[in-house]
Amino acid sequence: MKKCAIMFCLLIVNFVNAEPGRWSHGVIVLHSDEVVSGNIQVEQSHNVVFVQHGTRVDVYPAHRVRSVYCYDADANINRKFITISGKNDRRRHNIYEVVAYGDVTVLRRPSGIFSDPADDGAYTYFLFHDESLIGLQRFSTELFPQLVRASPDLSAYVREHKLDTTRPADAIRIVLHHNKSVHHPDISSVHKGVVLFMKV
Repeated sequence: MKKCAIMFCLLIVNFVNAEPGRWSHGVIVLHSDEVVSGNIQVEQSHNVVFVQHGTRVDVYPAHRVRSVYCYDADANINRKFITISGKNDRRRHNIYEVVAYGDVTVLRRPSGIFSDPADDGAYTYFLFHDESLIGLQRFSTELFPQLVRASPDLSAYVREHKLDTTRPADAIRIVLHHNKSVHHPDISSVHKGVVLFMKV
């Protein structure tokens, strides 16, 4: 317990001394419906959000956070993060970045220890549909058959564009097409990281 407390303190010190460019102005929406604004850093690897007010830094663990909205000036994009509780442990919440929203929402988390890897391929991608979270690699066997039953034309789209449902980039293209066909936000709402990822 003492070791965890020391590690947590070191994490806070690291963020307090972080470079100004790593902070983004935004808001946090808590599960209590309270809205907190300020300069924000989302630490996905440790599932916490830091909010800076002058020289003070407040720490919000993921289980208190519903969503985070912030503007990334370096990348010139608006970012959104949501928290989802664990399937086997509802008390544990993880922070996911929303990269494409719709009937099937595409989410991601850093694969390594760094919370904001420069390489968009250094993330693990997930799909959130009907309150269920699955890894992108399970799209072909678990989610695609459901989508085809709901939208029979999807199979024709896959054949026409010679897409492989087991290939991550193609799976995301299929999801985006599905979302558009069910009248969800168009591709302009897609995080540019997904667009780059799709080119792989």
